[in-house]
Amino acid sequence: MQALKRQPRLGVWTLLEAAFAATVLTAAAGAYALSQAQPVGRVRDVGLIWLSRRIPSIFGFDPTVYAPVAVVKPVALEQPGDLGAFLFPAVAGNLAAALLVCAVVLPWLVLGRRLLPQAELLWGRIVPVCVLTGFLSPELIRRLGSSESPVAVGAFDVSLVRGAFWCFVLGSVLLVALPRASMFRALIRVGSIAARVVLLGSLPWFLVSGSSARGFVLPPSAPQPPNILLISIDSLRADSLHCYGYGRETSPNIDALAREGTLFEQAVAPTSWTLPSHITLLTGLSPEDHGVTAPRRRLGPEAVTLAEVLHSQGYETAGFVGGPYLDSSFGFLQGFDHYDDYTAVRRMGRASAEIVTSPLLIGAVEEWLADWDKRGRSRPFFVFLHLWDVHYDYLPPAPLDQLFDPGYDGPITGRDVQSSGAINARMPERDRDHLRALYDGEIRHTDDYIGRLIDSLRGLGVWDQTLTALTSDHGEEFFEHGGKTHRETLYDESVRVPLIVRYLPKTPPSRRVRQQVRLMDAAPTLLSLAGLARPEIFGGRGTRAPRDLSVLIDGNESAAGAAPIAVGHLFDRDYSVRTARHKFVMTRGQRELYDLAQDPGETRNLIDEDQAVAGALEALYERWMVLEAESVSEPSEQSPEQLERLRSLGYIQ
Repeated sequence: MQALKRQPRLGVWTLLEAAFAATVLTAAAGAYALSQAQPVGRVRDVGLIWLSRRIPSIFGFDPTVYAPVAVVKPVALEQPGDLGAFLFPAVAGNLAAALLVCAVVLPWLVLGRRLLPQAELLWGRIVPVCVLTGFLSPELIRRLGSSESPVAVGAFDVSLVRGAFWCFVLGSVLLVALPRASMFRALIRVGSIAARVVLLGSLPWFLVSGSSARGFVLPPSAPQPPNILLISIDSLRADSLHCYGYGRETSPNIDALAREGTLFEQAVAPTSWTLPSHITLLTGLSPEDHGVTAPRRRLGPEAVTLAEVLHSQGYETAGFVGGPYLDSSFGFLQGFDHYDDYTAVRRMGRASAEIVTSPLLIGAVEEWLADWDKRGRSRPFFVFLHLWDVHYDYLPPAPLDQLFDPGYDGPITGRDVQSSGAINARMPERDRDHLRALYDGEIRHTDDYIGRLIDSLRGLGVWDQTLTALTSDHGEEFFEHGGKTHRETLYDESVRVPLIVRYLPKTPPSRRVRQQVRLMDAAPTLLSLAGLARPEIFGGRGTRAPRDLSVLIDGNESAAGAAPIAVGHLFDRDYSVRTARHKFVMTRGQRELYDLAQDPGETRNLIDEDQAVAGALEALYERWMVLEAESVSEPSEQSPEQLERLRSLGYIQ
């Protein structure tokens, strides 16, 4: 007992060295574990930074909202050398966090030692053990606090409490196992040497690590290829744009884009929800081929994306996204030098539906373009921009919230669209009209920011040298078939999307293409219009191969041949087959057939009147599905914050 009471004091520098060693080694272990568990890593998901956001996230707050970009930026971890680009920032970032902790705690320790100078047990044993255990706690909690993957920690009452218990156990063991301060000093010295080796060894590895974008060798492209801008507006149905015949002036800037380029009147998405549809847009693969058809699937590294093709042909590639299903963890990082899935998506819960993202996203694109300009424009750019504000909730900022329905004084605000029982198929028509007006206000709001981006490109003098395409991942329901929002059906209000392409050297002004096209055709068309080689490994095969639509843009629809069918899938539940004239829908086990020429609203089911046509479409579907293809998807793990964000939007249970 006397030995416990009489302990040599450990100096402040020894305690700081303990914090340094524990922080570096914990962060390095966490970074390595992350690289082995998933293909994308962020500094915020490692060590002390992870713990500092994990605890506040229980209360709906994420302190990394205010962190530097380096903390939240995704880094590819698919290739063996990628760890080098991630290890040093992860360790250095956690060291910075540890310094902040020490700056807060150290004055209290100094004050305590002055007030209780005789408490040898406290200063010789308990405090050093608490320091060491505390800075080791992130990896202890992550590894011992949950039976799940160390990447996806479980709920608070399971993982954090269990992890805290094991930290207490470790501290108790150290308290008993280290009877002398000299042993503690020796332990810290060994750990400090190991930490220095890790820190100094990871720095040169980081400095020589290349871009995270993955590429392959392709033939050189034609001289001076154009810049490429691909814009996807989430949840935008085609018939809500003025250039598609809508009565309201929802889209003056998009209308101008259509007047200077080609508008496809019948563009069809492969499904009615965000994740698989965007994977199709960026790979040219149908959902049957890419396999990312459920929330816990992601694109595998063997898939080839449009960004990878362009990166391999000398493009500088950048993506800017506003919705949780475009998170890099789903495989979207492939091929991008820069992928911003954090500027507009740093919040949890209902904020995903309520936050106004267009100013943030356009600002981020403008900042990137300014940097591209300062670097001498040595490479043409490919920018993929995903705009989110049209997605529910429908909360356009004033005065756009009153623009299309200024006299309304009813109860509908556009908030809680997915969950509100007041927004239903039996709601008064006046309220339903106002709901649609709010949606239209969101479109106008988004259109304004598209106009701002176009002005920025004009200011840089590159607008006319930029091949621009605008589309959407799916539409939106307003009770045409009894439902609201999306991801519920495959009717045209959910899958007919806009597709507009503008590039002055190749797209005649005001061209309108009537032939049916598909979202999977967009990427190969951009490559063709830019004069770029399309690798054989890009896109699907056989009947599921995407089409180059440049022949249609040239106005020669007869040379393009008959339009292929557009097949839609919604999980394992529903499917559809669409031709220029008819559409067959299998919805919840019920067969439906519609004549789109006579009944574009799909209101009259002809299944009993024309079994021959229905049978022919089903045969086309069987032919589409008979092609065997190995899926390029793999299981996906999301963080608790990401899962909560998807859950709040009604995407998962």
